[in-house]
Amino acid sequence: MDVIHLEHRNKEFFEPLYTMLSKITIPCKTITNNRRGFPAKHRAFTFGMTTGRFNGKTDLSYYSKKYPYIYDELMRIGQIICDGVLNFKSVHINNNVICPKHKDSKNIGQSVLVSFGDYVGGGGFY
Repeated sequence: MDVIHLEHRNKEFFEPLYTMLSKITIPCKTITNNRRGFPAKHRAFTFGMTTGRFNGKTDLSYYSKKYPYIYDELMRIGQIICDGVLNFKSVHINNNVICPKHKDSKNIGQSVLVSFGDYVGGGGFY
């Protein structure tokens, strides 16, 4: 797997998104709706086009509809970061969670990881 390092963005680039996210409660994932290897409890959600885990239907995610202004900001940021190199359809947000190394079996094509905020570490690709 090739790893391409994209252009670094200053904190201000993410400020509008960060402000929007700070005003809502990011849903809590628990042991019943969690993925293997992830902490028993963490906060995460997905925006954009998704396929239901149980019904198999593809549609705009629940949170894209609930928070359309966040969805629009994520799409704006994604277009700038991907700059036409990657045609993405969804964005998954993890909040304050250390993810184990994993491969998403339902992903199709390339993925981009964007990390922002105040933290230490975050390295490790495979």
